Amino acid sequence: MKPDRILARFQTLSQHYISEMDKYTWEEFNRKPAKDSWSLGEMYSHVINTGFLQMQSLHASLQAPDNPSAKKTIVGKIVYLIGGIPPIKAKVPKSAEGTASVPASKQELIVNMASLRRQMEEALTLVKGASLDRKVEHHISDSLTRRNGIIISLCT
Repeated sequence: MKPDRILARFQTLSQHYISEMDKYTWEEFNRKPAKDSWSLGEMYSHVINTGFLQMQSLHASLQAPDNPSAKKTIVGKIVYLIGGIPPIKAKVPKSAEGTASVPASKQELIVNMASLRRQMEEALTLVKGASLDRKVEHHISDSLTRRNGIIISLCT
């Protein structure tokens, strides 16, 4: 998928997430369906915070030296082919464990989503001009090209 289309897809999806917030009261937004599950607010927080982590990975890959000998792993190929991370429970690094924090308000989530959108819009030019041979190890134990990295950023 082309970076422009990926960004457009994210912009549409992020706007949908924001507009859906209005359907819930603050109490409904923070209610956990079960003790070991996340509330809707925690899910929103996770999606946004994971997006910021993915942007960090993207910028790391944009600054990495060319590495044409690095290849995708089987996991990387699957992620690339399906256009995102499959809906499975994955091991995450310690840096990502706290991504399901309880938001202080819906406004906080709206501001954070807008910030993530701006970061992604600013990264588009960098992504389009970057070498396809810049690769870094991704936290799901995969060597991803910078374009694959943005696909994961947009689909998580």
